[in-house]
Amino acid sequence: MAFYAELMSHPVLQQRKLLKPILKHLAAGASEGSDTIRRLAAREDAQAAPAGHPVPPPAEPSSPQVVGESMRALTKTLGQLSKRDVGRLSLPMAAQARAHFSHEDSAVRAAAFGLFRALAGSAQQKHRKLFAGEVRSSWAALMLHVRDPSPEAATACCAAFQACTPFLGLTGLEGAFDSGLLTGASGERHRHLMGHVCKQLAHKDPALLESLVTETSLHLHSCWEEIRLAAAKLAGILAENMEAQRVQQLDLGKLLCSLRVLYGDPSTAVEIAAAETISTISQKQRGALQEPGPSHTAPRGQGRLLFVRKLFRWKG
Repeated sequence: MAFYAELMSHPVLQQRKLLKPILKHLAAGASEGSDTIRRLAAREDAQAAPAGHPVPPPAEPSSPQVVGESMRALTKTLGQLSKRDVGRLSLPMAAQARAHFSHEDSAVRAAAFGLFRALAGSAQQKHRKLFAGEVRSSWAALMLHVRDPSPEAATACCAAFQACTPFLGLTGLEGAFDSGLLTGASGERHRHLMGHVCKQLAHKDPALLESLVTETSLHLHSCWEEIRLAAAKLAGILAENMEAQRVQQLDLGKLLCSLRVLYGDPSTAVEIAAAETISTISQKQRGALQEPGPSHTAPRGQGRLLFVRKLFRWKG
């Protein structure tokens, strides 16, 4: 490793005609079976970037360490690329980051969120509309992994979330991103943030709000309790912020099925959140079929409470 580091810093390699074959050699090293060589290649690709020859990350890396090292190298490289290269590579790099938001290794998740944040900060004006599409595709994961079980990944996600809010035209969130958002045991700060975001999206981008229903249902099957809990809460918040008629028209079969599966979740908090969300959806659907009025609608929260009591009475 010391040899490679010294080699890449040698003044002779500032000459492009000599640097190019070295980069080819390093790129070849990125496909080596040895994790040590592959990780080294990722580091050296990042060091070589100022010469204007960005090297793509290795395909199908063999270990989480290699994946994480590659994305950290890409993040380091990003600030040294030309505007043209940033525009050309931002979407493929964003796709690579998004693919690892739910990786089982927490360091990989943190690296993925770190790369996505760097991409958001580097997006040029003429490419912002394209990158906004990547943000839209990532929005469910960005909202939910703020409660990632890994403090490192949660912190990186929070930073990426904050960097991406301008792409969706979200405002008034400046005071929401503090330590209480990540460390609050009850998750109420996070729930408030998701509610504030969804309320804005209901006016600015209702189509995104609806697409989040599908994305959120996938996270209900997460292996992490924190993500399942946040997803169950988000599903309820989405329903609360949609028009009753639209909730009635949407195909919510998969979402409701996934929520019912959580009735047997090891976490009581997840069970309760799932039951409350099903109750919210049911009330919205009933509201679309009848005129609102005191004789038809239970006080806010009362319907959910009755539903949860019935659920646990049935389970008992």
